[in-house]
Amino acid sequence: MSSKKLVGAAVATLAISGVAIGSVAQAQETPAARASQTAATLRFIDRVDPGSNVDVDLGATGPSVGDQQVFVDRLMRSGKQIGTSTGVATITRFSQTALRVQVVSTVKLRGGSLTLQFAFAEKFADGPAQVSKTAVTGGTGKFAGASGQCVATLMAGGDDRSVVCTLHLPR
Repeated sequence: MSSKKLVGAAVATLAISGVAIGSVAQAQETPAARASQTAATLRFIDRVDPGSNVDVDLGATGPSVGDQQVFVDRLMRSGKQIGTSTGVATITRFSQTALRVQVVSTVKLRGGSLTLQFAFAEKFADGPAQVSKTAVTGGTGKFAGASGQCVATLMAGGDDRSVVCTLHLPR
């Protein structure tokens, strides 16, 4: 399998690269901290654009630990582009049957941006996960101080994903 196909499958698994600081951070919040936050929900389609993806073969020739894919995806709602997701996926473990990938991305939307991070494992025989979750690790502009989670669901017939992000924003 070529590095491009391998990392392409990895990026498809992340697609938006989704979003969440998840239950650990929420479990540690005090009632006063929760009262000082506002919840927001974002919904969009992450359109994977293979022509914008660049594979970088950094390790041994062919797919190997350290190889990366730099990506730019279009974020769509009601048929219109509302933003982009740009980032890098790095292979952290590779075998002939599976791989592990670490992904860091920035979602640029009108009024600000969100930073996302997640890791996933994929067995080649099973293909990409149908649902993936990503941590929201911060934001800028109207998303400054954001935390939360994105859940991305693979859409039929391709690499695109339907994404729902639940954000916690400081008031």
